[in-house]
Amino acid sequence: MAAVRTSGSPATRVERGRRTPVARPTKAHWLIDILCYSLPIVGLIAVIAARFMYAAQYFP
Repeated sequence: MAAVRTSGSPATRVERGRRTPVARPTKAHWLIDILCYSLPIVGLIAVIAARFMYAAQYFP
């Protein structure tokens, strides 16, 4: 019975191992979307702020 249980548990572990990576990218997918949408906006704000700071030096 022990050999049958050990032979059955790796199959369930492989199925769970395949199902959990499917569930984990869905959770990380939200973080990736937030970073992909927020980082370009923060980068544009940083570039615009840098241009105003650069212009303020020569045009007081």
